[in-house]
Amino acid sequence: MNTNETDNPASHPLDRFSVEGKSAVITGASGALGTGIAETLGAMGAKITLASGGAEPLADLARRITEAGGIAQTVNRRPDSIEDAEAIVERAVDAFGSVDLLVIASGFNQAGFIHEQDLAD
Repeated sequence: MNTNETDNPASHPLDRFSVEGKSAVITGASGALGTGIAETLGAMGAKITLASGGAEPLADLARRITEAGGIAQTVNRRPDSIEDAEAIVERAVDAFGSVDLLVIASGFNQAGFIHEQDLAD
């Protein structure tokens, strides 16, 4: 039996949560929550697709992420329709080959069960 710590996945539990090289889409990226998540995932090695309705704040966020050594691109769209959501995902897949992580930091507060919501909402 090999007792080498590096061969035992239980000795490195945080490795199971690595986002290194993963493609992440973040909607609402220019808001406080989206910005914090984007900067954190970028610092952890994820390739980030930033989506929001504000082109200037997105560009500034992408610049900060790349200056810190991360990879980021922007999509000046909100997921307000199926077409917009598909365009955001297409941009991520075209650039990074997949979407591994999806962070929805945009939206509005309409209380109710998800299965009772309209698809457009």
